[in-house]
Amino acid sequence: MSLAIDSRYITGIYALGQWFKVKKGTVGVDAYEFTDWEEPDPHDGNLWEVAHTNYQLGELYADTRAYRATYGENSRARFASPSGCHGISFVDAETGERVSFSMMEVRAFREERP
Repeated sequence: MSLAIDSRYITGIYALGQWFKVKKGTVGVDAYEFTDWEEPDPHDGNLWEVAHTNYQLGELYADTRAYRATYGENSRARFASPSGCHGISFVDAETGERVSFSMMEVRAFREERP
């Protein structure tokens, strides 16, 4: 039996030496990058035509090999090992602010299940 942590029920994340209070249902994992916009408000026009630089923050962390497997030919489920380029993001339950950092920093989760 595996230890299944369901992102929909996470209420706390331990990372960077502290616990973060998480607004339930706001956790997501995606590419971890920083975008430096060279214009004041790039969201007014076509984002691909606005001068900017994307920094892949995964280069700051040691790589791990991704292991991908599926449950069957038609399954949309898979296994993946996080690497330095995977970031985790959530809304802080106390401040309402979005918090993001490398998934490699996460050490524990708290969950509140129905």
